Amino acid sequence: MHPSGATTCRDPGVTANEKEAALDAECAGVAAPNANIQIASCQDTGVTFGGLIAANNLIASANPPKIMSLSYGVCESQNGATANAAFVSAWQTAAAKGISVFVAAGDEGATSCDAGANYATQGISVSGFASTPYNVAVGGTDFRDTVDGSNASYWNGSNGAGRSTAKSYVPEIP
Repeated sequence: MHPSGATTCRDPGVTANEKEAALDAECAGVAAPNANIQIASCQDTGVTFGGLIAANNLIASANPPKIMSLSYGVCESQNGATANAAFVSAWQTAAAKGISVFVAAGDEGATSCDAGANYATQGISVSGFASTPYNVAVGGTDFRDTVDGSNASYWNGSNGAGRSTAKSYVPEIP
């Protein structure tokens, strides 16, 4: 869905982020099979992350969800003061409306600015999306299949029934 609201929400089309969102929805559906889980997305603008646009539009809607989840992240210092303040405002508004917001803490732990690097060089950092007092920061997941090259053992090459792609539980690295 592409929630309408004060900020125009354009369909982002198929992006690399779609895999992350689909995986999260699948995992949430397994954990809560009777829940009404929906993926909300908006296209990024030149200055605003599409996930923030979708979240703000949902929060401001007449019937906002009771629970929201955001699985993306960005280093707090790289996100910048203005964008960090926008997330504080969004999650504060959500909390005031009784919406529980869960945000990925990131797979890098305390080295969010070093995402994808072999070792940390930027010092201790956190995700700007998850560092507000109004959200619950949830730990990241490192799947073993990527490390040991066994992705095909756990993932189908195309969507199955109900758009599922996972074949079975994927081992995690603690």
